[in-house]
Amino acid sequence: MSLQLPVQTVSRLCLIYRVLLGMDRNEQLSSSKLGKLVNIPAHTIRKDLSVAGKLKSSNAGYKAGELLDFIKGLFNFDAPLRVCVAGIGLLGSSFIRNPVQEGGQFIIVAGFDTNINKIEVMKSEVPLFPAYEMADKIREMRIDLGIIAVPAQAAEITKERMKEGGIKGILNFSPAILGDKDIAVRNVHFAEELRFLTAMIPDLEKGV
Repeated sequence: MSLQLPVQTVSRLCLIYRVLLGMDRNEQLSSSKLGKLVNIPAHTIRKDLSVAGKLKSSNAGYKAGELLDFIKGLFNFDAPLRVCVAGIGLLGSSFIRNPVQEGGQFIIVAGFDTNINKIEVMKSEVPLFPAYEMADKIREMRIDLGIIAVPAQAAEITKERMKEGGIKGILNFSPAILGDKDIAVRNVHFAEELRFLTAMIPDLEKGV
């Protein structure tokens, strides 16, 4: 993507893209209708699309297929990306068992863990390797993105191994908050999301 967009704009366009994937390509969408589907104000959608490129809405709005293709081309979503998983516990192994995501856009091609016994015992169509081989295998297999599903104390060294191998982006599910000026990192924390929901409901009754 040559155009540098605000993070929130990218996030909203990705959400719109997810909704469009399940729609009839010929369906006509006004900014208002699209806004209701993704819970985003219509004027924000128009602004995001205007900032992102030359796509303009007519009085009839947008055709779903054309809008889908526009966002796909903007972010190069057509190109399949190779993904690896570090940490094959309950969460990591769930990714390994479902290696093809989003219709083939993301393909999990390798898994890593520090527990050699687990690697040897686990049945998997995805090749599994010791964590110390991570950088070499990422280079060798030309892996684009990494998923971190390791304990907090192992998160930083895992990120560094992925970075050394040439990973371009990381989805971090560990409790640690990771950041890096050279690669894209997105932190996802289950309890934090539940905490956010709790904070948004001030009159929620606490206790079991």
